[in-house]
Parts: sequence; C-alpha cells; structure tokens
Amino acid sequence: MTEERGNFVKTIIDTLPTILQPDVIRLLLQLTEFLAQRFSKPAVIGMYEVMEHSCQLELCTADGQDAVYTKRQRVTFLQDNIIAYQDDTWGDGDIFAEYQCSPGTAVDRYKEGQHHHVLISLRKTMNRGDVQGFHIRRRIRHGFTKRTDDFQVEVNHRTHQLTMQVVFPPERWPKQCWLIEQNTRRTQALSAEHFSYLSDKRLQVTWRTDRPKLFEMYILRWEW
Repeated sequence: MTEERGNFVKTIIDTLPTILQPDVIRLLLQLTEFLAQRFSKPAVIGMYEVMEHSCQLELCTADGQDAVYTKRQRVTFLQDNIIAYQDDTWGDGDIFAEYQCSPGTAVDRYKEGQHHHVLISLRKTMNRGDVQGFHIRRRIRHGFTKRTDDFQVEVNHRTHQLTMQVVFPPERWPKQCWLIEQNTRRTQALSAEHFSYLSDKRLQVTWRTDRPKLFEMYILRWEW
C-alpha cells in the first residue's frame, strides 16, 4: 500500500466509528481498497514489452559441436527516445562464432557474471507505442557435447507469448525431453504432442506458453 493510500485509509478509520457501525466500516474499507487496486495504473517495467518471443536452437551435427541459435522478438516500446536494444545470452563453447542482428548494428559486447550482453544500436529513435521486430542469429561451436544438455530462456521483460524449439539432427534424436521452470522448481516431461518430424528426418521439439512469468528461467532439457 502506498503512503498516500495509507493516509487516506487512516483518515477513514479515525472518522467513521463515530457515525457508522463496525460491520459497515469494514465493508467500506474493503471496497476502498478494491477500487484503489482496480483503477491504479500498473508500473511500467523496462523500456519495452515483448508481444512475441520465438527462439530456436538447431543442432546441426550429431556430436553437438555445431549449432545455430535464432531469436525473433516483436516488441512495443514503453518509453520515448530509445536508441538501443540489448541482447542477452549465455552458454558453453564459442557462443559468438558468428553473430547477426536485424535491424541495427552490434556496437558493443561485454560479460557480466555468466551473462553476455550485446548492445545493438537501432540507428533510429523509437518512442512510446512504436512496434519493432528483431531477429538475432548466432552460430555456436562446441556448445552441446554432453549426454544431457539444456536450452534456456530468461524472461526479463513483460512477455505475452513465448515459443521455444530445439531441432535435432536425423542421426541423433533425444531419448527424453523436459520443460523446467527454474524459479518455481517445476518439471514436466514433454509428451508426443510437443514433437514433430520434419521432411528431412530431423526432429523438432516445441514448447509454447502465453504470458510467461516475469523473471522466470525456462529450460528445455534433453538426454540424447
């Protein structure tokens, strides 16, 4: 409860007992709190919200030595005068063997803990309400060589839809796949409805959710 709302409620508490019965006072206080929550403006979180986030990991070789990661986002900006977009990533191996982004130009890259941040200059100014699509493509060398491995996405902006995919080579399909929500410690084995077979005999695993939890880490884990 904010300080302003708290003072307002305190004033009601101090005044109403002289004129109303206790049950009526409680009802009015509950109604006041409900209306305050119902019509208050939600806080703006971040520079933009993500309308659609689709990411795919393509395992190009059976030994996991070569992989291609692609990310597509469609975002709506929540502030004025935005000139840059930040791409966050992490993982094993050479995660920047190749890097492409569109639109914009990658102008800086730095590491913070286990995360790598890429600063992308948009080469134009975006304002509140503007919508922009982003396409990131990275080649990863020596990144997925374990018997059990992961593909992870962290939701660090308010997101409306998240889709994750892993494509396995025809020579090596997974024995089993799981979806893990790290913060809530939930794990589910993915059923046959999440698997599809491509025309070139590759196997595609897809998981999708609407309104993923903010700050949650979603992990597609497989054993192969």
